[in-house]
Amino acid sequence: MKRALVLSGGGSLGAYEMGAWKALRELNIDFQVVTGTSIGALNGFFVATNQFELALKLWQNVSIEKVINNAIDLDYNEIQKSVTRDNGKQLKSIIKSYLKNHQLDVSPFYDLVNKYIDGSLITESAIKLGTVSVIWPNLKQVNTIINNQPSDKVQDYLIASSALFPAFPMRTIDGKKHVDGGYRENLPIEFAIDLGANEIIAIDVFGGRSIFNNPLNQLPIVKTIGPSWNLGSILLFKQDVIDKNMALGYNDTMKVFGKKRGFKFTLHDDEKIEEYGRIYVRKLVTTNPHLSKRIFDFLSHDQGWSKRPGDSLLRVLEIVAEAVNVSPEPIYHLAEFIKAIDEHIVVSDKIQKEYKNSSAFQKRFGFFPPTRQEIYQIIHLANQKRINLAKMIKKNKDDVPFVTFAVAAQVVHDLFNNED
Repeated sequence: MKRALVLSGGGSLGAYEMGAWKALRELNIDFQVVTGTSIGALNGFFVATNQFELALKLWQNVSIEKVINNAIDLDYNEIQKSVTRDNGKQLKSIIKSYLKNHQLDVSPFYDLVNKYIDGSLITESAIKLGTVSVIWPNLKQVNTIINNQPSDKVQDYLIASSALFPAFPMRTIDGKKHVDGGYRENLPIEFAIDLGANEIIAIDVFGGRSIFNNPLNQLPIVKTIGPSWNLGSILLFKQDVIDKNMALGYNDTMKVFGKKRGFKFTLHDDEKIEEYGRIYVRKLVTTNPHLSKRIFDFLSHDQGWSKRPGDSLLRVLEIVAEAVNVSPEPIYHLAEFIKAIDEHIVVSDKIQKEYKNSSAFQKRFGFFPPTRQEIYQIIHLANQKRINLAKMIKKNKDDVPFVTFAVAAQVVHDLFNNED
C-alpha cells in the first residue's frame, strides 16, 4: 500500500490544511507521497520533511504584511476601514502601486520562503513530494517531483506553484515562466496516482465548489476532507481567522475518520447522543406520523448522514446553533452544546411580545425566515417552561420545520435541563 496526502491551493485557507495535518498526526496516519498545488505545495513540503512544529510556527505568526508589502487583508470590514482611514490613502496607495507595477509586491512572501524552506531537506526525505505549476502563456501543466530537483531549485518550484498571476509575479525557471498550478489542477489527485498512490487522503479547502471541483475525489481510493464552513478569502491573514480555520480543519478531519460526531459543529461521541436521539425520533414519529418521512428528508441533506437517531437530533440542534452564532471551533460535549445554544438565544419581554406579531417579528429579524426564528424562540421558551409545546405543534401540525424543531425543544426541556 502506498498512501498519499493531496493538498489543494487556496492562499490563507491553507491554515485549514494545517489543522487537518494535526489531526492526521494524532491518528497516526503517515504518507509515502504528498502532492500539492500553491499553498498546498508549501504545506506539502513541511509534511514531506516532517516539520510540523516549524509549519505551525509559520502559521501562528503569519500576517498580510508578511506576505505582501503595503497590503490589507481581503476582508470587507478591513477594506471598509481602509477606505475611511486617512481618507483612503492606504487603499489608494495599494491601487497606485499595482497599476504601476502590474503586480503586488510579494517580496515579504519570498523572505518567508527563504526563512522556512531548506531545500536540502527534501532531497533526503523518504516521502515523495510532487508540486503543480503551469507554463505561461500556453497553460501547460507541469508536475514536478521536488525530491529530484537540485536543492537550490526547491524554493523556485514552490514559489512557482504559488504564483497567483496577475496578482503575484510569474516565476522563471530554466527560461520558462511558471504561474500558479491552480490554473489547471488545484487538487492534484491524478498526480498522486501517477506517483503510485493506491490510497489517497485529499484535503480540499474549497470543498469541491465551483471551478475547483475535481471529479477524481469520487474514486473509491480517495477520502476527501473539506470545510463544513466557509473559510473566507484566500488573502485574509488575520490571526483569529487563521486560528479558526486551523481548528475547523482539525475538527472536520476527526469527523471524517469517525472520531467525533456532528456535521457543521463537532461533538465528542457518547452514548447520550444516541439515547436522546432515539427519544427524539420516537417523539417525532408519534407526534406527527404522517410527516415523519418528510421530516427525516428535511434533516438528512448533509454529507456523512448515517441515519442513526442521534444524527437527526444533532442536525436540528446544529441548525439552531448556526443561526444564533454559536462558535464552531470548540469540540463540545452534548450538554455543553445545548448550554451554548441556550446562552446565545436572548429572549426579552419585548421580543416575546413581537413573537406574537409576525410582521413586527419579521422586521426585527429580517435576515431570518420568520418561521425559523419562531422556532428558536420555541426552544428557548421550552427551556424556560413558558410555552405549551403540544398546543403549538397541534396548531402548526403541517409545518415540517416547525414540528421537528418543536419536538427537539421537548427533548431539550425534558432531558437536558435536568443534567447535573
